Amino acid sequence: MFRLCIIMRADNNDRGENVLVHNSNKRFSVGLNLSDEEDTIIAFLDKYCDYLTSVYFSLPLGLPYYSRKALIQEYESSENQEKLLRVCSYMKKLGIHREAAINKSNMTCSEIEQGIKYLKTYLPDLEEIVCLQEYARTLKEAFPHAELKYSFNNMTIRFDHTFDTYVLGKRYLRDMERRHEVLGQGFEVVLLLNNGCSFNCFAHICNPKDCQRVFRQNLERKSLDYLYAEQSFFPSELFRLQSGDPESYRYRFKLSTRPATTQMTSDMLDAYLGAIPEKEILRDYQHFCYFGALNRFTRRAQDLNLEQIYSYKQQMSV
Repeated sequence: MFRLCIIMRADNNDRGENVLVHNSNKRFSVGLNLSDEEDTIIAFLDKYCDYLTSVYFSLPLGLPYYSRKALIQEYESSENQEKLLRVCSYMKKLGIHREAAINKSNMTCSEIEQGIKYLKTYLPDLEEIVCLQEYARTLKEAFPHAELKYSFNNMTIRFDHTFDTYVLGKRYLRDMERRHEVLGQGFEVVLLLNNGCSFNCFAHICNPKDCQRVFRQNLERKSLDYLYAEQSFFPSELFRLQSGDPESYRYRFKLSTRPATTQMTSDMLDAYLGAIPEKEILRDYQHFCYFGALNRFTRRAQDLNLEQIYSYKQQMSV
């Protein structure tokens, strides 16, 4: 099996220079994309099993269970539905947790029950569920032994001890005190590294209209380069966080890769693991989305100035 070492940057780490080799624990979670061939997915799991705590996926039960419409095509064939179960079985053999995502808003009670029935039928020993707060108690009762994770899709943080773990992003990436507050409440913490959402967006439901409005308002006060620097999270910044936060050993890390190909997910993991130098990846402006996946940045990636972004990041906390 291919085994990686983390190659992080010790000196001038905002620029990704000089090398420090450091072994990793299993701390990463990525999304499963079933569009690729099964052999490709299996090879990916083999390669990264020492670094993956979980792989998250949606249930193949129709649009009410998806937060991304692209999943309609992915799950429309019965072959992909069967592939999901085979891949989940292989993940269990490798010691990678299977993480069901039930975090679509406005699901009905019958839809939640249908999801529970599917999981009890096909994945009764499921290890993790990431969900919205409104579904927590029902899911906890159905799967008392599964780790229940407070989804980033909840949009705001409300402490609820029905959950075991909180998935945090946005300003939590740059605010150690806030992270420690969640730990102090007795929760596990997963940091969503590359989502790229605006820090001041508190829409009840994530939607393109509010996203565009907030992004446009932010551009009236800050430059495009500053917003990307603030809302993206580079591998070198993860190294800074792990070096400077005394509680960092307690964190796990999630990557927003659900719509990405297996190769793109591999590239992102390699970057955060330090196997590929950060600056090498960022030579291609199309890869800016790896570390800040907000669509608004992707559409204007050619306008971003990397040197200016690094300059801003040096002033920002982690």
